[in-house]
Amino acid sequence: MTHTELRSKFIRYFSDRGHSKIPSSTLVPKDDPTTLFIGSGMQPLIPYLLGEKHPQGKRLVDIQKCFRAEDMDEVGTTPIHDTFFEMMGNWSLGDYFKKEQLGWALEFFVKEVGLDVSKIYVTVFEGEGDIPKDDESIKIWEKVFKEYGIEAVEGDRHLVGKENFRIFPYPRAQNWWERSGAKVGDPAGPSSEMFYDTGKPHDKKYGDLCHVNCDCKRYVEICNNVLMEYKKREGWYEPLKEKNIDMGSGLERVLMVANGKKNIFETEICFPIIQVAEKLSSIKYGESPETDRAFIILADHMRASVFLVADGVTPSSKEQGYLLRRLLRRCVRFAKKLDLPKGFTKNLTEAVAQIFEEPYPELKNDSERIKQVLSEEEEKFGETLERGLKELEHILAFKGTLTGKDAFLLYESYGFPYELSLEIAQEKNAVSDVGEVEKEYSAELKKHKELSGQASQSAGTFKGGLEGTSEMHIRYHTATHLLHQALRDVLGDKVSQKGSNITTERLRFDFSFDRKLTDEEIKKVEEIVNTKISESLPVSFVELSLEEAQKSGALHFFNEKYPDIVKVYFVGDSLDTAYSKEFCGGPHISNTSELGTFKITKEEAVSQGVRRIKAILI
Repeated sequence: MTHTELRSKFIRYFSDRGHSKIPSSTLVPKDDPTTLFIGSGMQPLIPYLLGEKHPQGKRLVDIQKCFRAEDMDEVGTTPIHDTFFEMMGNWSLGDYFKKEQLGWALEFFVKEVGLDVSKIYVTVFEGEGDIPKDDESIKIWEKVFKEYGIEAVEGDRHLVGKENFRIFPYPRAQNWWERSGAKVGDPAGPSSEMFYDTGKPHDKKYGDLCHVNCDCKRYVEICNNVLMEYKKREGWYEPLKEKNIDMGSGLERVLMVANGKKNIFETEICFPIIQVAEKLSSIKYGESPETDRAFIILADHMRASVFLVADGVTPSSKEQGYLLRRLLRRCVRFAKKLDLPKGFTKNLTEAVAQIFEEPYPELKNDSERIKQVLSEEEEKFGETLERGLKELEHILAFKGTLTGKDAFLLYESYGFPYELSLEIAQEKNAVSDVGEVEKEYSAELKKHKELSGQASQSAGTFKGGLEGTSEMHIRYHTATHLLHQALRDVLGDKVSQKGSNITTERLRFDFSFDRKLTDEEIKKVEEIVNTKISESLPVSFVELSLEEAQKSGALHFFNEKYPDIVKVYFVGDSLDTAYSKEFCGGPHISNTSELGTFKITKEEAVSQGVRRIKAILI
């Protein structure tokens, strides 16, 4: 069964039963500031599950795009975990309830998908507090299974498959549903889940006896029928005015069991990404568990990244953009393990767009922009990864373990992400206490911020917006000098610096100007800066009296009070012939050739008469 066939069958099945098809919401919630992403099928429908009337009626069907960042570290460790996934769902908003839903669910999977009914098992809520055990669902399931010639009875979960035991009560941890981080007023309810027996041998490291919720994943959850009849209140739950059905079924998981694949990444919805990666690599999928995990992580993270960028997310240091950046940095890391060439993100973006050409044509239509966003982040992080990995390997070889101070040093000196240091060290069994590493890293980060704050307030501190003194900070600081002069070359001497901020990932430069820059002007500024970089100009400084420094023509803050002796940094062979010269306390690189390639990523207004440029070095 192809994914397009499965989509069609699902929508048609429930449409034939009076459900209106609704479109998928974007991955970034529009009116819900409490969460960064849509992580479940029910999330966009919360107002209607609480009683608001939906414009398309009481019966709905959809296939919702979802993203769960919390599953990032699980990808490649189980056959079913992914960060981006699609949730097939049908909904009853105060209309039908358990009897119809449970019968339809089994019929769909047996008659439409073609699953073997003898391999399907179900769970129900065992009850807690004043919410009773779901005996009603047990009776319905007994009747529904009987229609397929199967005697199904409630039994001991550890005797799954024996003595007609097919229905198993579980506590709230397994058979109760509410969205992650649910707040007071959110809908909730007991669930009745369906599991499919893949026949995979039980791994006794998860316990002597297997059961349908066992972490060995022999039994794969294919459907969660949420019987939504409560809403959250302080400390517990209260009944909803109307009872709802919220059914969620992971499209990838259903494809996996329908086609007899051993994990979701070997289905046609994911495997073509791995095949493209194989063509770029000298390594083949199936050679070893370690490289297979790398292929799976790469395929998952690229698929998620493409969909996130298509929905308007761009890499950044905050919120959704930060999680996208984490995905892409892991892509770069695992692509390196697989010996993929630079520029691999473009090839894999094309693979994702081709897989989803029919259900999501916007991916192909917007592929050039998506490729540009992802490839820029790939290039930007590639150099950081090389330097950081070498230093991390040196630390681990010398000490045998990673400390929080080590992780902070890697971040501060190389811009190497803490999460990546920790992940690599854990893979090498070089972390004895994750909590202690986190605590020590956080303390170092806090101390650094306090020192930076004190330094910025002390006399003599240079006015470059420099928050640290790592190699990347210094490179970006030097780049601001070139940018400042290039802006004056293109826009005129009325341009003057109004402020700047530098991190290990980008520079931000504010300057006086009264209108938006044209595309041609931005391109010209970039060209000038990159020309000066390619000319390999030396960067030096001289100490001059304030009067001499002013006479030299060096740029400075004209309303600023300076000491009698100041440093003037200049880019060029001498102060007289220098391309750029500014009052500055430093530090700087020694030659412009160390900068790499300069690229402006954004130009915008800050206030009246002040513009802002953001730029990166790649």
